[in-house]
Amino acid sequence: MHWIKQQLKAAQQDHNVNNIFVMGHKPLLSSDNNGSDTTGNGTIRSAEAEAFYALLNNPAGDNSSTSKVRIFLAAHAHEWNYMPKMTVGNITGTVPQIIAGNGGNPPNSSWLNDDAYFGYTLVEITQSGVVTAKSFGRPFDTKEYYKQSPIESATLRATYTLYTPENNKQVTLKH
Repeated sequence: MHWIKQQLKAAQQDHNVNNIFVMGHKPLLSSDNNGSDTTGNGTIRSAEAEAFYALLNNPAGDNSSTSKVRIFLAAHAHEWNYMPKMTVGNITGTVPQIIAGNGGNPPNSSWLNDDAYFGYTLVEITQSGVVTAKSFGRPFDTKEYYKQSPIESATLRATYTLYTPENNKQVTLKH
C-alpha cells in the first residue's frame, strides 16, 4: 500500500497529469458477495479495501483537491458492472469502479441471466479531456456455455462519461 500511495500522491500533485487510471485484479466490491469479503476470495479484503478506496478518492492526502483518479478498473469476478459511487466500509466516494471480468469464462452465478455477455471495455480520452468508458459485448447461451456457435459480433452495450473538464468532477451521463 505504501508504494501505490506514493505513486498516486506524486501523480495527483503533478500539474502535467490530468487523469489517473488505477487497475487491479480484484474489485473493491462485487455483486457476488454483496460487498462484504473479509477473506479476499472475491474482492480485495474489506479491511484493505476501505483504506485503498479512501486513497483513490484523496490521493494527495490533504482533502483539498479533487481526485484525478477517474476510475478503478478490475476483473476477477466474471461479470461486467459499473459502480459510479460506492461505500466501501465507512468510506463513501465518487471514484467509480468497473468490473470488466466478462472476457470469456462463464459468468458468476449472480450475473448469469439473459443480459450477461462476453465483452471488453474501452476507455477513451478526447482532445477536450472528456473521459469515457465503453462496454462492448456479444451474447452467449447461458444454458449451454460451451456451445458457442455462431459467434455474433460485439456491439456497444453501455457508455459512461467518467470525467468532464468543465465540471472538474466525475459524472455519469448515459447508461
